[in-house]
Amino acid sequence: MELDWLQMLLLSIVQGMCGVFPLSEGGFLTILRKLLGLSLDGSSDGLYSAMMQLAVALAVLFFFRRDWLACLSSVSRRAIDPASRTAQRLNRRMLTLILVGAVPMALSVFISVDFLGSLLVSAGTLILDGLV
Repeated sequence: MELDWLQMLLLSIVQGMCGVFPLSEGGFLTILRKLLGLSLDGSSDGLYSAMMQLAVALAVLFFFRRDWLACLSSVSRRAIDPASRTAQRLNRRMLTLILVGAVPMALSVFISVDFLGSLLVSAGTLILDGLV
């Protein structure tokens, strides 16, 4: 079943609203898909779902570009004055926390690949995402 424009608009609004909050929009999109009568696994609109995920990731990277650059440059540059050293230490800590926080999600994806359709695994991934 192909998505019509209204379904795309509704899914996009939910994706956009939930993508900026520390929530997993996947749960909200699953509920909306059920209400719209769409397949829950996104098999009918795989390209659309992938493009929406890419758009959210690019928007987040763009919005936080200065923070990302500060974190990344803190690894290669050496601060001279005390204020710069403090900022550099905080940026390194943030980068470390981002990397450590990404590990459980990456592991959950690799572990759940064989069980992708399982509701229990989806619920567990959402809970893990919330905890991280």
